[in-house]
Amino acid sequence: MTILQKIDDYLAAREAYEEIHEQSAKAHKAMRASEYELVDTMLNDGVPSVGLDSGLHVSLRKQYSCSVTVGNEDQIREWLTEVEGDDTQFVHERVNKPALVEWLKETEKEPDDVPEFLKLNTRPGITVRGWKTRK
Repeated sequence: MTILQKIDDYLAAREAYEEIHEQSAKAHKAMRASEYELVDTMLNDGVPSVGLDSGLHVSLRKQYSCSVTVGNEDQIREWLTEVEGDDTQFVHERVNKPALVEWLKETEKEPDDVPEFLKLNTRPGITVRGWKTRK
């Protein structure tokens, strides 16, 4: 098989993937919309839970979400110290994996150049530009 045939195979597989990925995103969006409608209906009707004969049980619960960004992290830590006396249970320093991978790439490290526990793996890859505009 020639390189051009391999490229055609890759593009066909990528197009199939992109189509399925788009369908999945649409299905996820529809599922979320249906979930929000169900929650609203249960709240409006005052029904905290529903059990069906099939064994399915749906119950309301409170979900929590908050915004923690580089821009507000200092304020959050200060607030936590005020209300909790300490913020250490909420702060977890971690290695920034994308930054580490970028550094490994920039410094052209190979698996033999780094400790084994990093489990560095390198392999050839491709960059494809313009594949959506072909045809």
